[in-house]
Amino acid sequence: MVEERRGGPGSMSEAELVAFLAAQPSGAICVSDDDGRLLAMPARILNKDGDIVTAEVADAELASAFDDELSACVVADSFETYEAIRGVIAQGPAVRVAGQRPVVALTVARVATFSFATDRRRSRSAQAEPD
Repeated sequence: MVEERRGGPGSMSEAELVAFLAAQPSGAICVSDDDGRLLAMPARILNKDGDIVTAEVADAELASAFDDELSACVVADSFETYEAIRGVIAQGPAVRVAGQRPVVALTVARVATFSFATDRRRSRSAQAEPD
């Protein structure tokens, strides 16, 4: 039997977001090149401290694109099971962090989260509530 879709995913609470990012999910950091084309490079979230998200870029040469500040978007997700799909999209100015590793720091101007796990918990709560 096919279960009827009840809508899209929910969003994460601040505590869920902090826990999600602490697991250092992988994804991509995206920027537009000089011609306006989207460039996406593999990245892994390292840390979130206040409004700063740091991400390790897969290649030092790619990280050099951030020697000058760029508008960027970091996308990271995890999907251990269908019900546990979660992710974050953070936008803002980003610049390379000095050091040996290819790390970029993004100052979060805008963030969106999604979590099917959150949606599922809400559905269970709604089903458990008496009419």
